[in-house]
Amino acid sequence: MKVPISIVIPALNEGQYIGKLLASLKAQTCQPEEVMVVDAFSTDNTVAVVKSYGYKVMEDKAWIGEARNIGAKATTQPFILFLDADVILPPKFLEKIMAEFNERHLDAASCYHTPLSTHTSTHILYAISNIYLAIMSHVSMRAYGYCILAKRDLHNKIKGFDKTLRLAEDHDYANRLSKAGRFGFLTSEKIPVSPRRFREDGPVRLIMKTLIAEFHLLFIGSIKRPLFSYQFGEHTK
Repeated sequence: MKVPISIVIPALNEGQYIGKLLASLKAQTCQPEEVMVVDAFSTDNTVAVVKSYGYKVMEDKAWIGEARNIGAKATTQPFILFLDADVILPPKFLEKIMAEFNERHLDAASCYHTPLSTHTSTHILYAISNIYLAIMSHVSMRAYGYCILAKRDLHNKIKGFDKTLRLAEDHDYANRLSKAGRFGFLTSEKIPVSPRRFREDGPVRLIMKTLIAEFHLLFIGSIKRPLFSYQFGEHTK
C-alpha cells in the first residue's frame, strides 16, 4: 500500500548515512508515492547511493532551507515529509504517523526523537530535548528539520522555508505552520536520529549553542547571520 506523501531529503556528502535511511524507506509497510533527494553537489558517493535505490535526485547548490523548498516544488503529492539524511525510520513509521495525523485532523506535525545510540547520557540529552519541544509548543512552536510533515497547501501558503535564515530555519518554519494551521507532535512513533552533533560538540557545547540560539529567537528574532561555525554538509563523523 502507498501513502500520498512526497519525501524530501536535502543532502551534501551524506554517502555514509543516506543509504541506511533509503533502505528503511524501502522497508516501510506503507510506501511513499515519491522520494526526492536534493543534493548540493556532493563530492562523495551520495548521488550514486541514492540512484542505487532508484530514487530521484536533483542537484542544486542551495542552503538547507532553500533545498527543501526546491525539492517540495518538484514533487506532486498532497503531503510533504521533510527528513534529514541521517535518520532511520522504523518499518511502520509512515503507516503510524499518517494514521495519527489524519485521526487528529492536523495540518502539520513533527515527531519526538530518540538517538541511534546505546549511551545512556545521549538518551538523557534527547529526552531533555523532547521536553523542551513539548514546553516550547505552548510558547513558540519548535520542530527539527529532520522530521516535519505538512500539507502541501499549507506549505505553499506560508511560502515554505525562509531561505534567508542561516540557523533555526526549521523552528521558524514550524512556528509559521502552527500559526497558519493545526500543528501537533505525533506520539505514535519517535524518529531515530544520528547523534553525530552530540559526538562532535559534546553535551556542554551543544546545550550552550541551543540556549544561545533560543535566546536569539525569543528576544532578537530570526537568525539571518551565522552564530556558530556551522556549514551544511560538514557533519560527516
